[in-house]
Amino acid sequence: MILIVEDDEGVAELMKHIVQRAGFDSFIAYSSANALQWITTNVPQFILMDYHLPDGCAYDLILEMRDLRSVLPPIVVTTGECEFQIAEKLAPLGVQQCMIKDGRFLDELPKVIQAIVKIS
Repeated sequence: MILIVEDDEGVAELMKHIVQRAGFDSFIAYSSANALQWITTNVPQFILMDYHLPDGCAYDLILEMRDLRSVLPPIVVTTGECEFQIAEKLAPLGVQQCMIKDGRFLDELPKVIQAIVKIS
């Protein structure tokens, strides 16, 4: 099961479709609060997380998730901003990769999913 944390419904549905085509089930959380509620009773194999959410950011959400679970699954953060600055901030939290939501994002996502799942 892959947890998708994305507030844009259209992007979330596209990500869900890609995840399913890669052979995984998924759950979409449209906010940090929704993701935290879901993770209290579920253990995802992988997390795809937007950096900017309506009720916070990925950095704060990961810290809150770590309070709930001592070990988190691999996390890939997606963003429409400068990838390097965000990746640098999130690396100490164990984020495996940051992806910019650009024209190649949806094409690259299946490759990233398969690579991360192989490592974990």
